[in-house]
Amino acid sequence: VCTGTTAFPTQAWSPSGREGVSLPVLRALFDAREAGGLGAVVEAAIASLSASGFNTPTVVDEVGNYKILEAWEAAAGASRKRLVLLSSVGVQRRAEMPYPILNACGVLDAKAAAEAAIVADAAGAGYAYTFVRPGQLFGGPYDNNYYLGTLFQLDKDAETREVLLGKGDVTLNDDPQLGTLRSTLAEVIAQTLECGAGENADFTCVNAKGEFPEPAVLRERLAAL
Repeated sequence: VCTGTTAFPTQAWSPSGREGVSLPVLRALFDAREAGGLGAVVEAAIASLSASGFNTPTVVDEVGNYKILEAWEAAAGASRKRLVLLSSVGVQRRAEMPYPILNACGVLDAKAAAEAAIVADAAGAGYAYTFVRPGQLFGGPYDNNYYLGTLFQLDKDAETREVLLGKGDVTLNDDPQLGTLRSTLAEVIAQTLECGAGENADFTCVNAKGEFPEPAVLRERLAAL
């Protein structure tokens, strides 16, 4: 499962995905000006945008995942076996810098709510779950030009293909700036499903200097989580 919108207001938040959101966001902030401090104003403004059909993190990452769980239950019932969610680093460390900045509009709160719902649903229905936590995403495709990573086509060089895995929501190599290639995520998730690793657990996945590991090596690392 991969839901997601931008952490901060961009065109991706618009109901159509094709319109600018500057004026609606400014209007929502103005209307919420009496809510209290800055945090309360932002929270009230985003709640207003969510109620108006904008693709805020609450609508996409939280409510969207609730609806996926409901639809999956209706379609598969007791035959549900495994759910892998593409989440994010920082979800379990929202109070630690630099994550409060990323969470200013509630994106990590929304992902945390989705994770909690999945854990509870999996326990009741008897299926396994896995949460994969990438860092800043790098690499193509670049067709979602709503934020800096795709707008400027950020990528890793050919020498940064090594895959680091860590159990839980963790910082690897003592470097919180390590990012994750989309191509790496695709392979890691595929291998996770094929070898059955990481059930009822979460793990961080980032790239570092070095070559991409052979499939057998990657599977060993996944099995060791």
